[in-house]
Amino acid sequence: QHYVVFIAVGLIPFQWFRQSVNGATGVLTGNGRLISSISLPREMYPLAFVLMKTIEFLITLPIVVALALAYGLHPNSNAIYLPLAFIIELVMITGLALLLSSLNTLFKDIDRALGVVMRLLFYLTPVLYPTSRLHGKIREIYNLNPMVGIIDMHRSVWFPKTVVSPHVILISAIGAIVAFVAGWATFIRVEPSVLKEL
Repeated sequence: QHYVVFIAVGLIPFQWFRQSVNGATGVLTGNGRLISSISLPREMYPLAFVLMKTIEFLITLPIVVALALAYGLHPNSNAIYLPLAFIIELVMITGLALLLSSLNTLFKDIDRALGVVMRLLFYLTPVLYPTSRLHGKIREIYNLNPMVGIIDMHRSVWFPKTVVSPHVILISAIGAIVAFVAGWATFIRVEPSVLKEL
C-alpha cells in the first residue's frame, strides 16, 4: 500500500547519498586551477559540495511530508529516528567525499567505477522493496550495508511495520564512523600528492 510514498521515502535519502558522493569525487579535479592558485584548505571543496547537497536534501523533506499526508499517512513515534538517520548519513557522506575526492586525483578510473558501484548499491539498498522480503543468512549479510539502517529509519516514520533493530542502526553508525575516519586520514595523507597532480 502507498507504494509512491514508500518509494519516495527511500529514494530521497539515497539520492542525497548518491549525488553527494558522485559529485564530490570529481570536485578537486574539476577545480584544479582554482585550488592551485588560491591558498585555501583543500577540504573546503568536497565539504562545500556536500553542504550544498545536504541543503537540497533538507529542502525536499517537506515535499515528502506533504506527499505522505496527501496519501493519508501520518508520522508515528519512530520520528525520533530521523535526526539519527540524518547525522549518520551526513557523517558517512562527508567521509566518502573526502576519501574519493582525494583518491580520484591519483587514480583516474575511480570516477567511472563509482557509477557501477552506485548502481549496484541502489539494488542492494531497500529503496524499491522492504527489508522484510529477505530472511536468514541473506538478511544478515544484507544488513552489513550501512545504507540499510538509514533507509529503514526514514521509512519507519511513515510505515510502522518497518522494523529497525538496534543492531542494524549500530552497523550504520560504525560504517559512517569508519568512512569518516578513513576519508579524513586519507585526505590529509595524500594531499601533497594531490597538489602535484593538480
